[in-house]
Amino acid sequence: RWGYFPAASVAWRVSEEGFMKNSKAISELKLRASWGLTGNSSIGAFPYVSSFAPVQYADITVLNQNNPGNSALRWEASEQIDFGFDLTLFKWLNITADYYKKKTKDLILANPVLATVGFPGNSITENIGKLETEGFEFAVNADIIRKKNFNWNSSLNFAYNKNKVIATNANKDDLTGGFGIARPGQELGTYFLIQWAGVNPDNGLPTWLDGTGVRKQYDQSAPAASRWTRVDNGAVTTAITTTTDRKVLSGKTPYPKYYGGWSNSVRFMNFDLSVDLQYAFDYYLYNSTRVGLMTYTTQRNKSVEILDAWTTKGQQTNVPKLFWNDAQQAQASTRWLERGDFVRVRNVTFGFNLPKDLLSKVKISKLRLYAQVQNLYTFTDYTGIDPEANANGNTNIGLGVDNNRPYLPRTVIFGLNLGF
Repeated sequence: RWGYFPAASVAWRVSEEGFMKNSKAISELKLRASWGLTGNSSIGAFPYVSSFAPVQYADITVLNQNNPGNSALRWEASEQIDFGFDLTLFKWLNITADYYKKKTKDLILANPVLATVGFPGNSITENIGKLETEGFEFAVNADIIRKKNFNWNSSLNFAYNKNKVIATNANKDDLTGGFGIARPGQELGTYFLIQWAGVNPDNGLPTWLDGTGVRKQYDQSAPAASRWTRVDNGAVTTAITTTTDRKVLSGKTPYPKYYGGWSNSVRFMNFDLSVDLQYAFDYYLYNSTRVGLMTYTTQRNKSVEILDAWTTKGQQTNVPKLFWNDAQQAQASTRWLERGDFVRVRNVTFGFNLPKDLLSKVKISKLRLYAQVQNLYTFTDYTGIDPEANANGNTNIGLGVDNNRPYLPRTVIFGLNLGF
């Protein structure tokens, strides 16, 4: 596997020009432009190699094709142009801004093949997609206070990113993976799900919208032939299925459109404090963990949300009445789709430097005591464990699934820095 990825850049340091020499406000100004090709090899382990894996067949173990492989598989290649500037004002305020546009070709996606071919998942990994990405990045670093015994530095970065699928395969097929889809004109990985329509307050039955917008309900206690009915008139109707009733949820993807961080560092006398925040907004997660906790089929732990199940006519709730082994209770739909917006306090450190005149008596040049907390708190309305969960690994489609993600540990550290 090899690739050729050239790049070029140019910059103009405007602040060095004669007409800028006497500027009291602008101490540094540089304009930048760049072009380049970059490759992406983060596509999983050896997808181009045909491989086999052991599976159980009756009471014996046999080898079965695990990946058909593709010897022609190449790196994804992205052509990107970037325009930006670096600006320093009054020698204490630094601003960096960049606009970029990226076109990715040879996008690695699972291309559908006929089921009679016999490939696992009825697909083969190929370089077939084209993607266009556009974004803006902005960073500010400021020495807000600069005194002998009091300093405060603050650093904020912000990024906006949005993409659009330009092409899939030669047939312009929709390519799906997990709960996402790649469709020309849509963002990559846009969620592709049946639409949840809530609980019917008259009877407690779960309802969904079919592909034409008709609201249907399911009753596990009814005879098999009449379990699906229309909500508007009660007439028996066809079942909701992922084949015909999923909808592309434009604008809802597992990729944050806005993200960044904010760091602050304060020193007062011999004390110092630093706080680091991280944030991401406008993206969605499929809470598969919640699906398991709401499934009424086992004696395992359940979510307290299940206590809100419908019991009385007219009750307003989003949890249907309970039926043991209800065939539709875990139906993949927008019921389990949640916004993942969050602000996370990633790191807080508080320190104290012992006075040097005291340390000099014992021939120590520096002694700093500190306490640190990592992953202190996450502000979010997401009901799962972690709004950064991703159970599907390296993939272009199907990210954003939270499937029993373990808790991120909150770590408390006490320590000292000693110098002689």
